[in-house]
Amino acid sequence: MKEKNLKLLEELKENDFDMSLVEDKLNFTYELLACIGVKDPHHRDELIYPALARLLYRDHLSDESLLDILKILFSKSHLFFGIGTTDDKVFTRTFSSLQIAVLLYKHNQKKFIPRDTYIEYFEMFLDYYEQETDLRGFLPEEGWAHSIAHAADVFKQFAQAKELDSTDLLKLLDVIQNKFMQSDYFFINNEDERTVSAIELLLKRDLVEPNVFIEWMKKFEHYEKEEDYKLEFIINSNIKNLLRSLYFRVNKFHDEIDEILYIINPFKK
Repeated sequence: MKEKNLKLLEELKENDFDMSLVEDKLNFTYELLACIGVKDPHHRDELIYPALARLLYRDHLSDESLLDILKILFSKSHLFFGIGTTDDKVFTRTFSSLQIAVLLYKHNQKKFIPRDTYIEYFEMFLDYYEQETDLRGFLPEEGWAHSIAHAADVFKQFAQAKELDSTDLLKLLDVIQNKFMQSDYFFINNEDERTVSAIELLLKRDLVEPNVFIEWMKKFEHYEKEEDYKLEFIINSNIKNLLRSLYFRVNKFHDEIDEILYIINPFKK
């Protein structure tokens, strides 16, 4: 990162990210995008992330510029950067997710993304989520990678999008289910709670019928069992934690709560 930009970011932080201090906001935005996933957690989490989010959300840029930035965020240089690897490239991907969430939130308040483009980005994000294999949460030196939790923030915005129908929302539920029915990584950093927040918003739209949701939950019972005890423990725990979080958050389904508990019980071993 350029030294002058780093100094400006520190000054912005001291002044509650007052963007009147930035002369060329569009150019500054692009420069921040270029270093969105830097390894230093102070620069990435405390300076670049909040500054970029403020620029994108607070009407500092035109809709045309926001659409161009969204295109960059969904590109191979950002959301798909090094997809399939487990290394520092994950920070570019996961912090692109956070800014995508910001722009989708802005869109849900004031539409600026064409419907066809929105649907295309929805499908792309599901594809990214399925391909993401670096599931690490907190790293001692680099800080939060947290790909699944950051993706959940994006899902919260998709869950509320008028552009998506029940078929789309079921697709979203299915990719979440598949991600938690795996034994490659034990989710221990509130990934379940963040993800359930998205599911809860999805259910509030009343597009997914209670019986359909129950059938979706029942599919957890048919996960592929692992012969290795440690792997079986991981997948069982991932499913159990997600279902347990769901149990305490889906109280709108009062008539189905006993059936939900029945589904959860086998995972309590």
